Amino acid sequence: MAEISPPSFSSLGLRERKKAMTRQAIVETAKRLFEERGFSQVTVAEISDSANVSVKTLFTYFDSKDDLLFEDEKKLCHSILEGIRNRKSGESPFDATKIILWNLIHSINPEAILESLEGFHKCMETPELSSRLLSLWEKYEKELATLLAEETESDPTDPLPKIVAVQLISIFRLLGSSELKAYLEPIPPAMRQRALEKWLGRSLELIGGGIKNFALKQKET
Repeated sequence: MAEISPPSFSSLGLRERKKAMTRQAIVETAKRLFEERGFSQVTVAEISDSANVSVKTLFTYFDSKDDLLFEDEKKLCHSILEGIRNRKSGESPFDATKIILWNLIHSINPEAILESLEGFHKCMETPELSSRLLSLWEKYEKELATLLAEETESDPTDPLPKIVAVQLISIFRLLGSSELKAYLEPIPPAMRQRALEKWLGRSLELIGGGIKNFALKQKET
């Protein structure tokens, strides 16, 4: 998955900045250890020791080692929900998703696309971890479906909000997939950025044909 930029600390108070910096340091340390040795070979104690914090401090920020592994995915999912929730008048969830996706792929270093897309996924060495990641994406699909159902005042039995949510989230899921990596890998490095843009454009074209006007946000009166 594409790298999620570290948070901006400039607007936070001193205490909040310190907490945000500690959290980020723990994540970066865990990421490095997972990539070097594999997720299952790294303990929470080793992460906390390398990050110069206590195990107790680590658990004030994260509930489990899994949370560290999937921190980038959680940040991305949160940004998707917020971007759709706060979209401009006249925009649909599809429009908001397009903006998020294009911003995301253009934040990737063109010379390191495969590495950026892979993200934590090089650590997915067991079926259990893949299953947990799938559960995470499904959780956010449900949250997005709930948001869309509330906005459109849909009947609880109406499948449309869930269908739209699944389609929108599917592109983000594929950005971190082994399938997309396999598609891009044979392409010369200098041409991968353009290939990724074409892949995304085609994906949006296919999905947008059916849902681009769903839940257009009305102007506030």
